Amino acid sequence: MRLLLTAAILSCLAPACPADEVRLADGRVVFGVVREDGDRVRIRTFGGETLVVDRGQVVRIRTDAALREELGRLATLGGDAPHAHLEVARLARRYGLEDTMWHHLDRTVT
Repeated sequence: MRLLLTAAILSCLAPACPADEVRLADGRVVFGVVREDGDRVRIRTFGGETLVVDRGQVVRIRTDAALREELGRLATLGGDAPHAHLEVARLARRYGLEDTMWHHLDRTVT
């Protein structure tokens, strides 16, 4: 319980950074902070890696706002059931949206 509380407090103190989704032509889906640099796209992943790809390899970029909108839509569809909140929290974590993840995890136990 203490570990969970500590993780929650630390995540609130960490600065929020945008979480973008980049779909690449080779099938990979990468989440992180995206910076477009001429004919290249730089992605700083949440794992600390920086991936540089040619713009031609990028199929689609979904912004932080679009990801949050998608999670909001899914949360509405799922209703207020604990399992629905858990699924939205799982997706939020995958997207790198830890603030949203913690919100939905809290809703699973209240």
